[in-house]
Amino acid sequence: MAFSGKRILVTGSSRGIGYATAAHFLSTGARVAINGRTVASTAQGIKQLGGGDQLIAASGDVGTAAGCVSVVEAAAKGLGGLDILVTRPGLPTFYP
Repeated sequence: MAFSGKRILVTGSSRGIGYATAAHFLSTGARVAINGRTVASTAQGIKQLGGGDQLIAASGDVGTAAGCVSVVEAAAKGLGGLDILVTRPGLPTFYP
């Protein structure tokens, strides 16, 4: 499936399964918002993915309603909108 040019937020993507998911989307040409609970963990995930203009940071704790809002807003602003949202399995996700 082609994701070239798609704007994707992957929660929990600074490590583990979320990281692998973000790496896959990135390899297909997508622009990806990387999420970690902290600015430092998010920056580390972006660094490990090679940086560049295809990646943006969307730090925050998606275990809270306020965190979800903050992360989605940062991703949408940084990417110019969102086409796809991938939430890491096992994380509670709140929809205010």
